[in-house]
Amino acid sequence: MKFLVFNTVVLAALGYLFLSDGRLDIPFPRNAPTTAAAPAATPEAHDVAVLPEPAEPPPAIEARAPEETVFTPPPAMEEAEPVATLPVPEIPAPQETALPEPGPSPAPQVTLAEGTEVMSRTERTRELDRLIEDMELFYIERIAR
Repeated sequence: MKFLVFNTVVLAALGYLFLSDGRLDIPFPRNAPTTAAAPAATPEAHDVAVLPEPAEPPPAIEARAPEETVFTPPPAMEEAEPVATLPVPEIPAPQETALPEPGPSPAPQVTLAEGTEVMSRTERTRELDRLIEDMELFYIERIAR
């Protein structure tokens, strides 16, 4: 029941948002008392924003002459002492070994029985697509149970 009330309120709010122009047309009495917690909202008060006049104009900015800057070079760097290097180990040269002679290819040779042919690329693709479709239908039937 509370979901029904919630959905009704949401539909009413959406209807108000889409069907109204965003203004509330609630008449406010002009002589109604106002409190500090809830100030009166009249349409005339929000139509034009009036900014107060400044009491004094801001002071003028004085033009200054650029001060003369003196360039001070950085202090000279002292000579650095050389760093002792670590000994580099010697890597022995690789020894040459004799490579074996190339032999027959390691791929097995496939022989077909007499009277059989290899499928063409289009036939193979068509059969794989059929297999995929059958497996998808099998999966869907299995889930539907």
